[in-house]
Amino acid sequence: MRVNLSNGSLDITVGFAYTRADLFAYLIRIKAEPVKYHVPPQYINAPGGGGIAYEIDKLLRLAYTCYPMNLNNCQKLIVKCRDQNATYEVSQTHIPACHYDGVELPLNTVYDSLGWIMSTANANQAPASTARNYYLPLLALYAKWCRLLGPNDNNAMVHIAWFNDTAVPHRVLLGSTIGVPNLDSVNTTMSVRRSENLAKATNTARERQHYLNDVARLQCPPGSSEISEQGLSQGGNYGCCAETFFFIYAATKKVPVDKIQGFAMTPQAKHGAADNVYTELAAATALRDPCPEACQKLCTQLGGNWQNMLKVLELRRACGAKV
Repeated sequence: MRVNLSNGSLDITVGFAYTRADLFAYLIRIKAEPVKYHVPPQYINAPGGGGIAYEIDKLLRLAYTCYPMNLNNCQKLIVKCRDQNATYEVSQTHIPACHYDGVELPLNTVYDSLGWIMSTANANQAPASTARNYYLPLLALYAKWCRLLGPNDNNAMVHIAWFNDTAVPHRVLLGSTIGVPNLDSVNTTMSVRRSENLAKATNTARERQHYLNDVARLQCPPGSSEISEQGLSQGGNYGCCAETFFFIYAATKKVPVDKIQGFAMTPQAKHGAADNVYTELAAATALRDPCPEACQKLCTQLGGNWQNMLKVLELRRACGAKV
């Protein structure tokens, strides 16, 4: 099976076998030649100094830190990154906003940046793309690469949405839960205090809530606004879910619900699947329904039924996974 990514530059099944170094090298190639990788012009030279090069640089800097998170609302960012022979130190006073099809998104973690990069540097224009032959393996690849970037994080869910808009065929938007560090598995020389990391994750969730409320004009479902450690790691709290960017975009752009499809999955490694090989059954087994606390209710606010928009059960059955 060949499933192309970024204008045919990469077979997804090959990308599944990537190491962390392979992934970094691939991203650096996209940065060097974005047109070759089919990055649209608006994402190459973005207003305010952002864009594909900036997000790739940010991802690489943060990926070398113990906890792969950055806060857009901080006044000054100093990141010291060490990995074997590579050392970087960056001081910034301005962090550009990041847009997806004209909608600003709060990209705060390496998972956020990776999802945005894969969404914008992605152009499989084959008209026969389906949930089963393209979007499922693409989401599985995103999940695998997230695990490469944050192997010590409890990052429980990733999501893909695509929009059946003839003006932009096969446009996708990938997103992830925030992720909470599992400090028990982190080398003691790299450890930071758990309370500090939870505070960063909570602030990121609050910023996501701000975008949902004040940009997308969505309403927080009753009882889901309080941020908990479980909600941060597994989704379920308003703003913590992997579907958050999808909701911000769809509500802001007022995308008709009959033009929206998508689904979420947990990392395949949790289901005993080989980590460097894509299998359809393992990917389908990892699919999950949107959380009842927030996502199912937000689908209703968009004007649709989550079971029609996020057809998880149908796809599980088609791939032979248990339902």
